[in-house]
Amino acid sequence: MKVAIHRSGPAGARAAHVLLAEPSVAELGILDDGSPIDDPRVSSVTGLHGWDVVVTDAAPSSTLLTRCEESGVRLVTAAQQVAAGNVALVYGASLASLARAVAATQSTPVTAVAWTEPGQPPTLGTTVAFPPPVGHRRARRTPDGSLVAPVDGDWAGLVIHAGDRIVGVADHRDWLDAIALASAVFVVPSGAGLHTPDEQATGYLEAATRAGFETAVFRPS
Repeated sequence: MKVAIHRSGPAGARAAHVLLAEPSVAELGILDDGSPIDDPRVSSVTGLHGWDVVVTDAAPSSTLLTRCEESGVRLVTAAQQVAAGNVALVYGASLASLARAVAATQSTPVTAVAWTEPGQPPTLGTTVAFPPPVGHRRARRTPDGSLVAPVDGDWAGLVIHAGDRIVGVADHRDWLDAIALASAVFVVPSGAGLHTPDEQATGYLEAATRAGFETAVFRPS
């Protein structure tokens, strides 16, 4: 597989290294002017013809969408909202999609799905217990019933209540964001349209697990 990446922040930079750890990635093309990577499979990219997937940690520009359409290249982005185009586009490749994928693969009924996002912790909201060191946080409820907790600092997490089990993850935010982004590369459908990684929850989590993502059952203190 030939993957081109545009890095705009720490998640993109780390995602590049996550992709290089995948044996199926034969070449990694760099679309930005960031730090070079010393690996024989890495090269700078101008044209996209011949590449399989483009991945970006930012919202794709109209120019990038057009280039992907013209080259027949699939696109993956961490952005939560994107414009539809004549391209296979997986959006929302983030901790939220990892949380939903973990929930979708539970063998018992799920009663709560929660994750963190960068932001100032609120003083009001539903209290969610994440694994340490994230701990107890206030969260808002989304339209689909999920809980999102703004958290400052370097840590992030997710938690799933399934039957009598509580499954959670806590790790450095940039690392989790990188895994969420890079893992979506391996579940991009071939046909044009908008998709999220958790639509193929099992394959998405398999790729994330290969990159070091691991959940654990825990008991909140």
